[in-house]
Amino acid sequence: MIHLALHENACSCRDPVRLTLPASRWDILTAVARLGIQDIRDGEIVCEGFPAVPEARRCINVIQQREGFLDDLNYFARRVSELSAAERMLLGAAIAIHRPYDLKTMTDLTWHLDSIVMGNDGYKDINPTVAPRYDRAALPKEPDWVYRVKLCRADIPVEDAMIIPLTLPATREAIDEAFVDLGADTVDDIRILDCQCSIRALQDYGCDDIAILDNFAQMVHDLSDSDFIKFLALAEYEDVEHFYELGQVMQNMACYDFVPNGRIETHGSFGILARLDTAPAIALDAQMEPQMGEMA
Repeated sequence: MIHLALHENACSCRDPVRLTLPASRWDILTAVARLGIQDIRDGEIVCEGFPAVPEARRCINVIQQREGFLDDLNYFARRVSELSAAERMLLGAAIAIHRPYDLKTMTDLTWHLDSIVMGNDGYKDINPTVAPRYDRAALPKEPDWVYRVKLCRADIPVEDAMIIPLTLPATREAIDEAFVDLGADTVDDIRILDCQCSIRALQDYGCDDIAILDNFAQMVHDLSDSDFIKFLALAEYEDVEHFYELGQVMQNMACYDFVPNGRIETHGSFGILARLDTAPAIALDAQMEPQMGEMA
């Protein structure tokens, strides 16, 4: 794991936001949002620790942070996480030998480990030419799921119940199939036994209705990166405490004006969030559920 500190800029007095890689795209966006900037290119990334490959820490901190630097670094962290302990030692030796000047070369070294051998005088590279392997255009896509749940029948003891795993947002067919397998007719017949969230910023907001949870997951999934950052900003700005309020915030994003790099203290670390209208915020009530949609 790579431990990072994200700074607003080199001269900022604001406390850094810490992030551990590899991380999901959602959590990277969350970290950027908490820094109060719209794009990580506006900030500065400092590697504070890399226990698995200590030799990589200095290289990361001297590499020029071009566009996509954090994405490349996240992919490098994923590559390292797939290596064995012995391979990580070889990677550290490869970095010490080649002193890579960019993340692309450092990532290419993770496929070059067969050329690193231990000699009488330490590690050496028997094939100094590092073949280019890394292609940013071929980055693996992040998983599409927002929630990963386990479902069972509400009227059957857990120890006796059939457990159905499901990722959300799900297709209508996948949810219908889960209902058929569990012998459930309505959402009231279903219990969410376990719910894993791919966005740590949302992990404190629970929901016990699979239909509402799936609709919300689809709403999150459909957000652009910039709108996702704005959504997190609004959740903090409105001091959201309950799951249904998250849906209200998302549905009413058009009622706000967003100004990056906010300087109003009461608006927190996300930036200025100015109301465009003067109407009071929508009250939390039963009307929220049909607004978010229902699963038949």
